[in-house]
Amino acid sequence: SDPRIADTTQAAEVASLAFDMPIVLVSLNQRYREWFRARVGLTADTERAVEDFCSLAQLSQSTFAVENVSVEDYFANEAAVVGAPRIRFFAGAPLRNPHGQRFGTLCLLDTKPRSLSARKIELLTGMARMVSNDICLRSAGRYAVRDLIEAEKDKCELFDLAMTDELTSALNRRSFFYMADREMRRRARTPTPISVIRLDIDHFKQVNDVHGHNVGDVVIERLSAAIRETVRDEDIFGRLGGEEFGLVLPDTDLAGAQRTAERVRIAASNLPALSRSKAET
Repeated sequence: SDPRIADTTQAAEVASLAFDMPIVLVSLNQRYREWFRARVGLTADTERAVEDFCSLAQLSQSTFAVENVSVEDYFANEAAVVGAPRIRFFAGAPLRNPHGQRFGTLCLLDTKPRSLSARKIELLTGMARMVSNDICLRSAGRYAVRDLIEAEKDKCELFDLAMTDELTSALNRRSFFYMADREMRRRARTPTPISVIRLDIDHFKQVNDVHGHNVGDVVIERLSAAIRETVRDEDIFGRLGGEEFGLVLPDTDLAGAQRTAERVRIAASNLPALSRSKAET
């Protein structure tokens, strides 16, 4: 079974016991059908035919009971009537949301003709209201969670757009200095070493002039990736503008900063040469 669909079979089981019905199905429109299922007495062979049969009740605006569908032109030729499970009795009550809009039917079915008393009709109507409330509450919860997830995703995407450089995904200049200032203030409260490295690409203007800006962009992207792979997760890395970058290294003294700078230099020197044709592919 699909784990995304809530199995509310208990509601169908209660209706089956209350009305002594072998088959009970909560027939739902597409929106709710994707998330909810409640049925009793169906097999893999008969499920589709019964679902199609129950969908005929969607036009009814009130609770109904048909003693023998095989003699009713509207139902007589349906697959669930002429074939398995050979439905004869059919009763249903509309399911509605708080605005009164129909979204399904609570269906009772039997393989032999029968009738429902006025009291049973009233009971079926009340049970349909209970099932409607249950499904609407579950639906509201699911949509609320979905909306919260989507809103949080949107906020994260907007945060990334505001905080990061589009080309390199490093912090942009404003964000870098904000994070660096916050780190410096934190260090003022708990004195520990902190280091800053500023670096740029030598002769980068010549790269753009000779090979074009597309190649220049790829050089910046590759260097940024190499720097991120070289430094620690807690280090603050940003693009300050053009080919200039900055690193803030918490809990790092001068000797540690020198070692980091050397690792970055080696990583940069090991980057493969890039031609215009490779940049454009």
